[in-house]
Amino acid sequence: MVYDVFMHQVVRIAWVLLSACLGVLVFPPVGWWWMAVVAWVPLLLAVRGVKAS
Repeated sequence: MVYDVFMHQVVRIAWVLLSACLGVLVFPPVGWWWMAVVAWVPLLLAVRGVKAS
């Protein structure tokens, strides 16, 4: 039970880190402006179902 909660947190953190890495690609020298939209997807997956405390 505790392991499941821990793994959910690890997965959420992984989604946030992926979103951050994709977001960095928007800026120079890469400059993939279209990645700005794609980078939101993992972040939205990470916060899906989370309630404010």
